[in-house]
Amino acid sequence: MSGGIGLWLGVYRLRPDLRDPAAWSEADTAAGAAHFERLKAEAAAGRVMLAGRTDDTDAAGWLSEGTLGLVIFEAGTRAEAEAFVGEDPAVTGGIMTCIVQSYRLAVVRDTRA
Repeated sequence: MSGGIGLWLGVYRLRPDLRDPAAWSEADTAAGAAHFERLKAEAAAGRVMLAGRTDDTDAAGWLSEGTLGLVIFEAGTRAEAEAFVGEDPAVTGGIMTCIVQSYRLAVVRDTRA
């Protein structure tokens, strides 16, 4: 990338023991809530384009082993993108890890009415 603002993909993975909803401590829950609030604020500010997670569960109600979250966001450099996810409360709180990859948007649904 040669300067300017680019798109980045953050791929979040939940700490494996937290697939069980009963395993979440108060601190884990607070980190998850702060993560969600931060993403909403960054979307409102125009930095986050899209955020969500897979939603499959097993028969016991645990999140599936392959559960992941995706965030598409803007940053000027890889260092800025890595800092953005590194400051995420879910990452600093130890409930998720995140890898960052540069992202190129190829197809977007036409949302014009």
